[in-house]
Parts: sequence; structure tokens; C-alpha cells
Amino acid sequence: MSTQEIIAYILVVIAVGYLVKTLFFKKKKKSCGGGTDCKCR
Repeated sequence: MSTQEIIAYILVVIAVGYLVKTLFFKKKKKSCGGGTDCKCR
């Protein structure tokens, strides 16, 4: 793998992780009503 491929791969991983986090938190807020200490899954 070249340096450019490694950088591109890292950027993709970060982007995917960010998208998953934002989607997860949106779902969590909807199901919990935005409570900070709710324990729903």
C-alpha cells in the first residue's frame, strides 16, 4: 500500500465512524426524548 492509499483508508474509516455515531445519537435522542441519564437501547 502506498502512503496515499493509507491516508485515504484512514479518512474513510473516520468518516464512517462519524456517520455511525451521528446516526446512533439521533436514534437514541428520539427514543429517549433527549434525556442525559436514560438507559434505553
